[in-house]
Amino acid sequence: MLNHSAEEDFLTEDANMTLNKTWTVASACTGLASCLPFITVEVSLLVATIVGNSLFIAAFAKFKELRGPTNYILMSLSIADLVTGLVGMSIHIVTVYFVDNLPGLRHLASEKYFCLFKTATGSGLILISLFHQTLIAFDRYFKICRHVQHVKLFTKKRLTSAIVFTWLYGVALSIPPLFGWNDWSPDKECKGNIINPTHMRFLVTPHLPICLLITLGCYCAIFRRVRHQRQNMKKYATSPSPNPVNSIQMNMPGTSTAQTENQTKQEREEFRGGKVLSVKPEESNSKGSLDEMQVKVAKMTAMIVGTFTLLFIPYTLLLAFDRYIVNNRVTFHIIFNISIELVMLSSVTNPLIYGILNKRVRKYMIGVCQCKPVE
Repeated sequence: MLNHSAEEDFLTEDANMTLNKTWTVASACTGLASCLPFITVEVSLLVATIVGNSLFIAAFAKFKELRGPTNYILMSLSIADLVTGLVGMSIHIVTVYFVDNLPGLRHLASEKYFCLFKTATGSGLILISLFHQTLIAFDRYFKICRHVQHVKLFTKKRLTSAIVFTWLYGVALSIPPLFGWNDWSPDKECKGNIINPTHMRFLVTPHLPICLLITLGCYCAIFRRVRHQRQNMKKYATSPSPNPVNSIQMNMPGTSTAQTENQTKQEREEFRGGKVLSVKPEESNSKGSLDEMQVKVAKMTAMIVGTFTLLFIPYTLLLAFDRYIVNNRVTFHIIFNISIELVMLSSVTNPLIYGILNKRVRKYMIGVCQCKPVE
């Protein structure tokens, strides 16, 4: 009996050593001291994500002026990013840095559904955020390049339906491992591409490059459109035409002469940083103001494309080629950890790019902080 108990203790200790060895080899760092730089960065990202997105949500809820159709997409994106901070980032930090280093949490390493919930939440939130940014790219493309079609297609009802579908589709893609589509075992690291390899390979990963290509294509088309308009401005600036703005609008696809004349009698809508701002007719007829607007749109487009590429492409590439990398796994996991932090950073930059950099939205967000009405 004693020999049987001793043998059980030996096997249990051996299993724990194997489990700890697996986690240690697969981790980007070992011990809280060596993990402190990663923890500091990710906790800072978590706090910034919660603060930035909470401010945008509060401003949207408090001020009716922000409740335009396009801003409903940004509102939904802020909710997704806020959930990413509160749930996704928190679980990631606990799982990666504290489960292996704190004895009181070490039992979570062998909890199947904790691990499956962690991977499903992470992949689902990444997909939902990516789908929202693709939807924003579509909205911007039609608003700048196909304005007439944008008015017809992007109604509040259709945008609401698209937002609901985005959430449901992201959740549907992420939950199959919870219902049996997984290869979980206690000796495997709790990462989606390790415990859910076929699910990630055939269902999640293909959506990443597709969304990236669509989004980048939309912004490249926007950039080309703005560049073409800028060239037209230079050409008509030297022509004797009394109203160069109308001349350019007559050449825009999908617009008629009657629509152009009606548009000059009303306030035009100007696109700055993803928001719709009212511009008086006399301001829009000025070559300087239109040229300045186009420069701002071009800069904003370049900024979005740059940050979007930097934050999502490394994670997408590493996820796609993970199973082909056999040597230097510790180095790979350090790089993979950094790519995850870059994806997390997108939840911080989204309210910065789409909200705070816009003067009008920034004014309302400051109004929320100061708890006073905005004129």
